[in-house]
Amino acid sequence: MIEINLAIDEEGMAVPFSGVENVESYFSDLTMLLKKAKQDKCRLWIKSTALYGINLINNDTIDKQSAAITDQIMFTDLIFDINNHVLEKDTKRLLLKQIEQCKEIDCEVDNPAPTTADQVRVWKDNGQAAACIVLRSGKTRTPPAIYDEKSLLEFYREVPAMVNCTETEYIAHAAISFPRLHFKKGIDTEFRRFQEPYPSIRNKMSQALTVLNDQLEDIRGACGQEWAKIARMLTIKIGFETSPESPNTHGNRVAMRERHAEFSGHDVCCDWHVKFQPTTDRMHFHFGKPEIANGRILICHFVDHFTT
Repeated sequence: MIEINLAIDEEGMAVPFSGVENVESYFSDLTMLLKKAKQDKCRLWIKSTALYGINLINNDTIDKQSAAITDQIMFTDLIFDINNHVLEKDTKRLLLKQIEQCKEIDCEVDNPAPTTADQVRVWKDNGQAAACIVLRSGKTRTPPAIYDEKSLLEFYREVPAMVNCTETEYIAHAAISFPRLHFKKGIDTEFRRFQEPYPSIRNKMSQALTVLNDQLEDIRGACGQEWAKIARMLTIKIGFETSPESPNTHGNRVAMRERHAEFSGHDVCCDWHVKFQPTTDRMHFHFGKPEIANGRILICHFVDHFTT
């Protein structure tokens, strides 16, 4: 798996007084994000200044002097000040538990950068996968900014290009980038079958996998069992011609055997394919079966071209 560093950026964690009515929603997104990132084996970081910072503002007793200093409720105040009741107790309790599980940048990183955003920039400059975690209302000086599970998924899909990962790393990472897809064992070795080099076809691959993961179910629902409509919609969305095999190919038993793949002892015919080039470079897939990988879409073959 590719090592991923996600750091809570204190600069993006304050809440404007004008948006305080949304604070519970913001932090609900944050707690779900941190839970998902931990499940995905990301390395979670925080700066000690976010934990032990000063300039705490008591939301119950804001005076003109403090309001002149800042128009925001600081992160430390929201989660540590017992007199601050902006956050629900359960949300605050869960968030504190999650923060305790984060590594402290100041303690565990050699020569840490002055701020979280700076440290993330250092990681990225060194070719590592890194991003800042902020609230939905927050900003960071080092994008991308992650604030919920959706933005986390979008970041995951940027990671392969960010770190220039290998073929094997790409497929291993795909488990969190494309959770509705299931890849044939050993398919990472099949990138070499493409005529286009891996570094340039990688982005095309991600483009196709994103559509299959995010939209295939809805496209099938809208088009029913009309394969021509499904093919047309997939072609438009993916940007490369996508279709099942022709009747002529289906009539060739030898050719169709090439399209078969094995998944956990199940033999599957994967005749749907994305054509990355007009005459070569195909990715074969199957819509999925309930008895295999909980019905996930099956990615079966990478190949220059099978027999037709």
